[in-house]
Amino acid sequence: MKKNMMEKDHFLLNQNFFNDDKLYSPYSSTFKQIRLTMNPIFLLLTCFFLFYGCSPNQNAGATTETTNGIALFIKDSSNQPLPMAKIALFDSTLSSPFATATSDSNGVVQFTLNDSIKDYFIEAIYGADSSAMAWEQFEGDSSIVQVLSSVEIKVAFNTQDTLLLPNSIYLKGTPYQVISTEDGFIFKRAPQGIFEVRTDNDISLGTFEINQSSSFTFNEDALRKTLLLEDFNDGNIQFKYGDKLSASGWYFSSSDDGIWYANENIEWTDPTEEIEHPAQFISENAFEGMSISLHYSTGDSGMLVLGTHLGADSISYDFSEMKAVRLMVRGDAIFDVALESNRTVGDNHYPKVLWRDTASTEWTEYVFYPGNEIVLPEHQQYTWNEVKQEIGIFSIFINSGSFIEIDQIIIDGINEITLEKPIKISSEP
Repeated sequence: MKKNMMEKDHFLLNQNFFNDDKLYSPYSSTFKQIRLTMNPIFLLLTCFFLFYGCSPNQNAGATTETTNGIALFIKDSSNQPLPMAKIALFDSTLSSPFATATSDSNGVVQFTLNDSIKDYFIEAIYGADSSAMAWEQFEGDSSIVQVLSSVEIKVAFNTQDTLLLPNSIYLKGTPYQVISTEDGFIFKRAPQGIFEVRTDNDISLGTFEINQSSSFTFNEDALRKTLLLEDFNDGNIQFKYGDKLSASGWYFSSSDDGIWYANENIEWTDPTEEIEHPAQFISENAFEGMSISLHYSTGDSGMLVLGTHLGADSISYDFSEMKAVRLMVRGDAIFDVALESNRTVGDNHYPKVLWRDTASTEWTEYVFYPGNEIVLPEHQQYTWNEVKQEIGIFSIFINSGSFIEIDQIIIDGINEITLEKPIKISSEP
């Protein structure tokens, strides 16, 4: 259908400006007779418009949008027009092209746009063996697509654990995907560019600028999903993924007799005071890089809370694939680690999964597994299976002692890709 529409447009452009017996077609070498009895004014106007229409267009090729859609100018590696290139338009599903065409002798191809499609991707292939290719997102401000020599990409994994191996890998944001062979994963023909390489189970192997045939070998660790939730190396209370996920940052709260200290000697109980927060960021005696150091008093029955939303306040994430929570801790505290939903229940309570342990005065890694949580429904503490699909808050509750230092908070079994799939949570009354 789209091809017929394009042919119709081309036919209309090749019609005479006036009747056959009055003028000639600018697309034909055959002149038609012009009547000598034409009105002089009409002849003057005709000459003016013909001159104007034939004047060189200084902006030719600068606009991608035409009356019927877009015009693309296909160039080769020398920036010369490239005819006979096969061009395809994809939408964001990347499943299959919804429009195809071949560039003409001037390297030009036109497409009719669909108003319902917001993001367009352009694929260009030249040569029977796809010897030259291009892939890019159509941004609307550049009409030139440069087609460069295609490349071969090989990906291999150095592991004896076959259960870790993916079934396929793909280049994110493209339709290019390959399955495993005896020689590994091989893209026989791929466009040059900057691509993130991912496995079919959503593990990112990294982002690479590929401008020549390349081989990559990854070790076993690259196939294990881990999310470094926080390492505090930035030396502030901004959550590591705060900007990316619209999270507000780490917060500090207290209840009953609980009191935060800005350092070991200065009491901090009111967030409106000049002291912004009780956190100190230490490099000396830190576990790695910088660690967060907190001093406090629980009094007779107080509690302190350090926590962060993982995204916006109404957003949660599916942590079903999580295997464990790990963090480095040093201190004298009894502390709880909790993953909470953003869904409120009753009087500002949040369903949570909670684990408890006692800190050592030496840096120690504490590991908490689903299935070993403390279940107390009357305190909104539930089983892992009841909360795992709506995790929106990470919290540490401090119940005793006077100081705690924390570093390297890691979630096993998920990675950053999990945070790309938020779930909106509605609060319950």
